[in-house]
Amino acid sequence: MINPIITLVGIIFLINIQTYASNQKIKLTGGVDGGGGKVVVFKDEKNQITKVQLLDLWEAEYLYGLKPVKLGNTVQEIVDNGILALKNSFDARFGSSNSDGEYCEAQDCIVKNLKFSSKKFFSDNSDVKRLHGIELIQTNDSFELAKPKNAEIHQIVNYRPDGKVLIDQDLLDLMDIENQAALILHEIYYSYLREPISGFEINSIRTRRSIGYVLSGGIFNLDKQPEFKKSVVCKTQNDSFGFGSRISLFQNPSYDNFFSVYIYKAHGSSLIGSYQPFVSFNFSNSNEFLFTGDCDNAGSGAAMMFNGNGPVEFDHIFKIEFKCENKKLKTFFTETKQGSKEFNSELFCEY
Repeated sequence: MINPIITLVGIIFLINIQTYASNQKIKLTGGVDGGGGKVVVFKDEKNQITKVQLLDLWEAEYLYGLKPVKLGNTVQEIVDNGILALKNSFDARFGSSNSDGEYCEAQDCIVKNLKFSSKKFFSDNSDVKRLHGIELIQTNDSFELAKPKNAEIHQIVNYRPDGKVLIDQDLLDLMDIENQAALILHEIYYSYLREPISGFEINSIRTRRSIGYVLSGGIFNLDKQPEFKKSVVCKTQNDSFGFGSRISLFQNPSYDNFFSVYIYKAHGSSLIGSYQPFVSFNFSNSNEFLFTGDCDNAGSGAAMMFNGNGPVEFDHIFKIEFKCENKKLKTFFTETKQGSKEFNSELFCEY
């Protein structure tokens, strides 16, 4: 019998530009795997654009009740402060790498990677093509739920996996500095999350929520690992490409049937801003088997399910199963999130 007590507040395309036209929009087709930002375009009765707002910020305000705050006086300042606010958005001890060849550790790698990626937007960089008189075809990785009436959603950036960036400069020139900075933050953070080592992100939902959150004054703080007397790390085998999962179980020093679950990665996905669950679990009146791998109830097993919710994490559902086979404990981990299928795997624990 399981009694969970949970407090868990919680996109290659190939493009060939053959002609340019100064008076006519040219549609540039991007494949479904090109990541990039979208904007909400507001127009007056004469069909003239009056405002261009990043989708992330519109959703933050009108769907999630967040109010924008001033993070700086220039685009550069806002981007730099936004990067610092994203520093602890996920546990980077087992999910980060440096892009500039310099050594870094854990959370500092997030800052270094994002700052390194942001440089291309503040210089005359050959990887960034600022285009006029074009319309970028929308990618299908956003899964947006709503838009304002009498407004349109446009693709403003297509960010290729190889780092090349196409920008609808006509729309960008109509954005204020907060939205321009938010767009840069969106591009560099989404690109980072799509890297194998960081999580193979397949849609922009969590990126948009993250950028909307930090541009509204939110700061991510990592949950500290519990300092319990017994612990065990369980992970998938041969995780050479970042697809794997890694969790830890910690025993409460006072109660054998209480333990914490700390999730580092879920099938390659780094959790963003998710509070770690504390669960109450009872298996044969003792959880000692969790920390030894030995069990004596042949055919017995148990499972627990919990959600991964938070200011950004909102669509993960997790399940951990324990099965006793030949007096040895087997652990299975299942994770499901929006826009993706169910992933499950056996975890091997380090006893």
